[in-house]
Amino acid sequence: MTLASWKGPRAGRLRPSAREIKMLAPRCDVCDEGINTPKGWAETCEHEPFVTLVPIERRQTLYEDVLTKDGKPTGTKRATGQETLVDYIIRPNWVSITLSRGVNSGRGVEKALRKGFIMPEDLRCEAYPDGIKPRCEFNGCFAEDIKPYRNGKFCRDLEAAMVYLCEGEGRTYEVGFNAISSEKQSDQVAAALTKVQ
Repeated sequence: MTLASWKGPRAGRLRPSAREIKMLAPRCDVCDEGINTPKGWAETCEHEPFVTLVPIERRQTLYEDVLTKDGKPTGTKRATGQETLVDYIIRPNWVSITLSRGVNSGRGVEKALRKGFIMPEDLRCEAYPDGIKPRCEFNGCFAEDIKPYRNGKFCRDLEAAMVYLCEGEGRTYEVGFNAISSEKQSDQVAAALTKVQ
């Protein structure tokens, strides 16, 4: 079984953050009736509730040849208008579930599973018959090239250190814009890296 790839964005701003597990939420306009929906409805839904068909619009300029008086093309083109083309892509219904002792006593993933959310590798649908590769567990990062650390799975050492700084020490991350605070930040990150690797 080969898990499918889904290229997602990496985290741009690296700051201490709680660990986030990327999961897929069930959504269906037909089977999900709101408050009256029976528990476990996603298991019997026939409409692939963990992915959504998303329209992507793109505009295309229309051209015509510029002709001479005798009706021969001059080699120049004239823009005559634009048309809108719509492509559809299948996008997973991603959600980030915080996994932290300070939020839901660290039971966020357990609660999400009870609500019918699934892990990406458990997805079975026409577009992803073998599931999707797990994602990085840093806030806002959906990279799939992850490696295990003591405190989770991340795509970069610095992300693992930032989660450790948020969760592990209980010490506030140094903030400032001078050389002394930069040195303190570097020391904090270096110490965190030794704890997570």
